[in-house]
Amino acid sequence: MWMRSTSTELLCAALMLSLLVPLSGCTEAAKARFEANQMKFQRKQAEKMLEERASEYWAFARWHSFDETAAYFEKSEDQRTHLKEGTDMDAAKLPKIDAVEVQFVFVDPDTRRTGEVRVRWQQFMPGTSKVEEATETQRWYRRSGQWWLAPASGIPDDEYDDLGDAEREIVEDVPNLETVVPDSSAER
Repeated sequence: MWMRSTSTELLCAALMLSLLVPLSGCTEAAKARFEANQMKFQRKQAEKMLEERASEYWAFARWHSFDETAAYFEKSEDQRTHLKEGTDMDAAKLPKIDAVEVQFVFVDPDTRRTGEVRVRWQQFMPGTSKVEEATETQRWYRRSGQWWLAPASGIPDDEYDDLGDAEREIVEDVPNLETVVPDSSAER
């Protein structure tokens, strides 16, 4: 019986020692590799989300559904402008779009909040037999967990983040001033 408890203790000690070695910590190289893999994974996820969002947009843009594509602009002014420009055109004179293909998606590797999408499609004008290939590179940005199409004027500015193409005024911090408390025994 004494032998059995000793072998059990040895087995437990060996098991504890084998668990202690991996839990003792990672080397600097392993930490760096883990962080690099995390950044790569997050970038791939952002690219996947942007590609899905751009594909949704082009599924509506293909049919010149301006009321649907306007929802891909963040600001209501940009949505209104997009709707006005789209509905001012004669639908019969718009090109027929087919074979829309997202060629590439690039997301800024540092912030993963801005990106570009290049799209290629085939189009033909009604009344002609000529098929043309067209491409467009669009700028997108992510704000509040959603990818938005940047209007032609650029990424809209927002006071809560550093995105936006507008130049901001440099705001100086107000220095902390000492508060003077009047003496209560002074005559009035």
